[in-house]
Amino acid sequence: QIYQSTAFLPETVHDKIAGLVADLEGTLDHLLTKLVNGFLHIFDMIIIITVIPVLVFYYIKDFQLLKSFFKRFIPRNLHNRLKRMIMAIDEGLGGYIRGLFLVSLFVAILTLLIFKLLNVPYALLLSIIIGLTNIIPYFGPIIGAIPAVMIAYTGSPSLVIYVILTILAVQILEGNLLSPYIMGKNIKIHPIAIIFALLLGGELFGIIGMILAVPVLAILKVVVTYLPYLIVAD
Repeated sequence: QIYQSTAFLPETVHDKIAGLVADLEGTLDHLLTKLVNGFLHIFDMIIIITVIPVLVFYYIKDFQLLKSFFKRFIPRNLHNRLKRMIMAIDEGLGGYIRGLFLVSLFVAILTLLIFKLLNVPYALLLSIIIGLTNIIPYFGPIIGAIPAVMIAYTGSPSLVIYVILTILAVQILEGNLLSPYIMGKNIKIHPIAIIFALLLGGELFGIIGMILAVPVLAILKVVVTYLPYLIVAD
């Protein structure tokens, strides 16, 4: 319609307008595609979060039945070795979960201290929200930052900038120092290996890859350690 309504203009101007309209269409199409993909990722996360408690419930409820079922397919002479390996995996995953909550605690405390210095309203509540959402990789810091930015906006525009800079600084510190160090101590894996696993998981499988990268690395470490003992027969 724009192209037809501007037909009376000189040809050069008309072509320029047509080019601008085409560029605008391309930009809007790209933006909408990114928005839809973002919402789909969030929807996937919601489904996973709601399904996991159900799976955990049935796993705990029927644990003995599952254990008896899988024992049928394992040679008897490997039972004790597999049991030790599974206990080591359980210990590694427990260390990962403890490390995850410890990192979130550090993030909440550090954010609280800075928010108190900046006189941000509801600093304690906002810090708790940021700490809890920090458990979610990638989207977590963004979700946690939204309430803080909204409340800071009720104060002054400059406070919004300080809040955003604070959250960015805390996330940089957490992602590059705190998380690799604490996770490495808890699951006994070098921080460089954890950083590499996070990058590889994110590159291959996106957000889900980043969530599962460290626990999968912890499991692989135990399996590689115990594999020679499983292969060698008694």
